[in-house]
Amino acid sequence: MRIAKTRIGLVSALILLLQACGGGGSSGGAGSPAATPLPTLLTISLAGAEADVAAPVQFENSAAGLTGLRHEWNFGDGSSSTEARPAHGFAKPGDYEVRLRILNARDEAKTVTLTVAVNNKATVRDQICSGANQSGWCFQSPLPAGHIVTQPQLLTAQLGWALAGDRRLIKTTDGGRSWKVQPIGSSGKLERYVFTDANLGWALGTQGQVWRSTDGGQSWAAGANVPFTQLESDKTLEAFDTQLLRVGNAAGERFASLDGGASWSRISSPAYLSVTTAAGLVFARTSENNILRSTDLGLSFSAQGSLPQECPGDRTDSFLADGESTLLLSGWADLISGPYSHSPVTASRWFCRSTDGGKTWRVAAGKGLPERDHIRYWTPGLWSVEGVLWFDWGQLYRSTDGGENWAPVSKPDLGSLTLTALGASAVMLTDGRMSVDAGQTWSALPGRPVHSAKRLDAQTYQLMSSGRAYLSSNAGQIWTPLFEQLGDGQTLGSLGAIVSTPANALLAFNGAGLLQSFNAGQTWSSRAMFPFGNSASLQFASATRGWLIAGYDELFRTLDGGVSWSRIWSASSAAGLPPFSLQVSALQFFDESNGWLALQTSDFASAIRQSRDGGQTWSARPELQLAEPALLGLDAETLLAGGRDGAIHVLGASGEWKLRFRLSVGGAIKRLVRQDAQRLWAVGSEGLLLSSSDGGQSWSKQDTGVSTGLNDIRFADDKHGWIVGNAGLVLATLDGGKTWQRQESATSDDLLSLVARDAKTVWIVGSWGTVLATGTGGF
Repeated sequence: MRIAKTRIGLVSALILLLQACGGGGSSGGAGSPAATPLPTLLTISLAGAEADVAAPVQFENSAAGLTGLRHEWNFGDGSSSTEARPAHGFAKPGDYEVRLRILNARDEAKTVTLTVAVNNKATVRDQICSGANQSGWCFQSPLPAGHIVTQPQLLTAQLGWALAGDRRLIKTTDGGRSWKVQPIGSSGKLERYVFTDANLGWALGTQGQVWRSTDGGQSWAAGANVPFTQLESDKTLEAFDTQLLRVGNAAGERFASLDGGASWSRISSPAYLSVTTAAGLVFARTSENNILRSTDLGLSFSAQGSLPQECPGDRTDSFLADGESTLLLSGWADLISGPYSHSPVTASRWFCRSTDGGKTWRVAAGKGLPERDHIRYWTPGLWSVEGVLWFDWGQLYRSTDGGENWAPVSKPDLGSLTLTALGASAVMLTDGRMSVDAGQTWSALPGRPVHSAKRLDAQTYQLMSSGRAYLSSNAGQIWTPLFEQLGDGQTLGSLGAIVSTPANALLAFNGAGLLQSFNAGQTWSSRAMFPFGNSASLQFASATRGWLIAGYDELFRTLDGGVSWSRIWSASSAAGLPPFSLQVSALQFFDESNGWLALQTSDFASAIRQSRDGGQTWSARPELQLAEPALLGLDAETLLAGGRDGAIHVLGASGEWKLRFRLSVGGAIKRLVRQDAQRLWAVGSEGLLLSSSDGGQSWSKQDTGVSTGLNDIRFADDKHGWIVGNAGLVLATLDGGKTWQRQESATSDDLLSLVARDAKTVWIVGSWGTVLATGTGGF
């Protein structure tokens, strides 16, 4: 038995020796495949341009085509895969560190990582954003691009453009229901634009830059700059055909281009009264009563003829050109003998007409117009509408024979209203009343101040009223807002607070009503609730329980996520005072039961109240010598307050206010925010940013690089955070607040509050009812 055991041991040792020398094994032996060498460089990439929660992400790697390798993927969200080219769907937006480890038959390994930004662009789909491809910050209210939407120009009932702010041209192909940005490259600020048809258009920048598009705004080519010397003056841009352009400014500078904007020449007209036809012909009258004609927008003129003495002319006369040959001039002749005469004033109205482009003229009698015993200090206009219309002293007259005979049309109490001609037979008054039969009958739409109007076709008209655009598809019977804003084109006041409930509802408050969305901001609706209130007071402590201050001192609470609200307490009533005697300047709930508020007692003091029953009753705490404080409850007993004095105070179990921090120079703290149990933040005036890493025991000032007032700060996690401030300021951090970088918000409105659902999905609210959203973290 002993000999057998010895032999077995020798055999085992021999086998081990052979294996150590490479014999007897299956890896690398004769006839066995060699292990695949690992690549020198290993990379990960995405099959698409970006990752989004809306679709699975297809991953590639540089070793996917090699055989004999094992792949071990870790997607950073708890999921893994062993495929060479896996497709993985991320359930939540954010930045994920994706790790790939490859191994060969010898278990030799190589590892590479890639940070993948998973966006949430469904939140801002089809909205106008500060970045390309729905990146950056996007407008969700008012639509399409905030309250600053100007110069709407429709060519048809469906096709048109407008300026969004001062840097973006937007286009609609569905009558204003949706809009898309038309990029003009690094255009800077835009002043004017014009399209002559569905394809050909021009844009003019504030510095005189000119761009031309031949595909409806999809692409733009730069032309020659207009040599304005007064760059800050308001500008005009007109296009008369594919080559003739004219620009001007309020300082009186005018330039013409005869080659579609490739070059510009200054217009130095010798005339002081002129009129331009739709085809670009310019007719002018000189101070000597000579008539000139230009085919190059006033760069050069040819003499036509002279007006007879019966039409003496004045700088305020009216000049009408109907086509290339028919001209009509009208005015008043003052018959006072001298400039200081006190004799009765007499005046006569005159008309002169030419049918050969101004070469010869005939005096028209002007029969049928009433006589005046004194001269007007402004001259009524002429409009080409089924003949000629004349608007004088609240009465409308029409002539069909060039001013020889006139007959009154209906008189709908015109008063001193202004008239606009819309086409062959349509006219509109500045109060919104419209006639489609040259003034015979009028639609009953009074009360709308109309600044401009135009006819698109027989039934479709566009008008501007109080800076808003309206469209009618039934000849002015019904007008609808061109831009889908809240109500009848109205915008909300400043939205001072926004919250996101776990049920994915969004609520914003402007002091008088709630702005609500139940589909991630794709659509918003407004609910008028109160006459006025504290716009920054809206807050929730859970999915269902929230509070706000209406009036000066009335506390309202919701128990159903904001569907219904009830008044539960009034500061004035509790103190036995008349309604609205006290004012709640700040409100802050720590949880569903414990809350704090500050009552304004004087210019420099606040009465502090504490509730332990969700706001139904309040007990007095020590007064704080600080007006309009920002409050932050740390627990049921501890309250932080900051304010105009640039200091942070704490009220604890001792029942006394203690100073925790004070700025060495002036500044005001507007908001105190808690990121986690120990990390606190404060923002305020002139770019003020304070942070605490020990629960508010000590504070340090951080440099934001801006001097604009900051209004709110929020974090989505331990790394991703944002700050909002005045004049459209947005700052973002990717390292937990160590560094901050400025983001383009595409608005100059004051931004007052924000809420972050995750690292990519954030909303901002501010003045003029502005709501911004991002599905890319603002980048």
